[in-house]
Amino acid sequence: MRKKTVFILVFFCLILIVGSVYSFRVSPVRLDLTISRGKTMEVVLTLTGSKGTGREHLLIFPTDISMERNGSLNFNRLEGFEHSAVPWIKLGEERVMLIEGQEKDLKFKISVPRSVNPGEYYAVVMVEPTEFTDVKAEDKPFMIQMKSRIAVVIVINVPGRIYEKKGEAVSANIEEIDGKINIVSTFHNLGDIHLDVGGIATIRSKDRRTSFGQVKLMATGSQKDAAFIFPGNMRDFVGVLERPLPRGEYVVDVAFDYGYKFKKARLGSSFFVARETEIDESETEFLLVDPSVIKLELPNGAFRTQIIKVVNTDYRSLNVSIISKDEWIDVSLSSFTLGPGQIKNLKVVLSISEDRKEEMIGKIIFKPDRGKSTELELSVLEPKRPKRRL
Repeated sequence: MRKKTVFILVFFCLILIVGSVYSFRVSPVRLDLTISRGKTMEVVLTLTGSKGTGREHLLIFPTDISMERNGSLNFNRLEGFEHSAVPWIKLGEERVMLIEGQEKDLKFKISVPRSVNPGEYYAVVMVEPTEFTDVKAEDKPFMIQMKSRIAVVIVINVPGRIYEKKGEAVSANIEEIDGKINIVSTFHNLGDIHLDVGGIATIRSKDRRTSFGQVKLMATGSQKDAAFIFPGNMRDFVGVLERPLPRGEYVVDVAFDYGYKFKKARLGSSFFVARETEIDESETEFLLVDPSVIKLELPNGAFRTQIIKVVNTDYRSLNVSIISKDEWIDVSLSSFTLGPGQIKNLKVVLSISEDRKEEMIGKIIFKPDRGKSTELELSVLEPKRPKRRL
């Protein structure tokens, strides 16, 4: 019987969980513990054997965990790492044998020295097979050779003092690519505990009087609004302003939220957009009309007033003309001006004729002096008559 070899690395980490239906399991996959100086705590992990396998021989050992600026994790011993909890972990078993589907408790102790400083400390307990495992592939004429490893993350809080959260924004780099403004900014955790960090970048004119848009900064390698950053570590955050900017000088103001209500890590940086030709804005939508479709049931001879909200989503003022060729639609204004981000409510009166015999369909066109026109579609039906009771 043919065999295929597969290497699988299964991370049960701080943010991302990746698994395999054939891999053995460990529970829990993360431990957040509070242990005082001089105290010992016993911890229990539950191991479950893989599906479709015979015996598995597992190797268990503690090691350090670290994170790159791009969010990738490393599981290696670190020399001189002040926040390592690896020396505190004493395993009862370093090798375990499991059979298919079997559950077994793995017990070990964590002893915090009396001399250690208060703060956060980190380690992982790695569980990995000593050899490849043959796994039966359903409906396939071959076996799969698989080898996986699981990292159980341990975060230990040693109480004793309240640490101030410390962090700073250390860079903000801007690059224009295909009309989009790409922002890369870096946050540095200067404290002794981990931080959950999220960021916002605002693009402004050189004099900071006009805002050109605001974008959320996401940590590379993360899909969460707030990214985990170890003490002393840096993490890169990225964001994209989808809107093209005219030629000129700008500033980007970055603000990182790292756990305080009113205190942010801020940084400003200037940049220049150079263009040989003007931007084609003919197909850009600067107007938002709400609702975009109106469907009503009105009897013949009826009148109905509707309120339409028109929003300027651009950073510049727009002059808007209104076009409607349908006599039964009356708009309160034929033109108006909207400032940057301004909202205007318009009154539209619908007048249904006495001799209407079919559905009335109309359209209102909002035409700005820059960008794409926006249409509002209207349709009015005669109300359905209730069925007569016999």
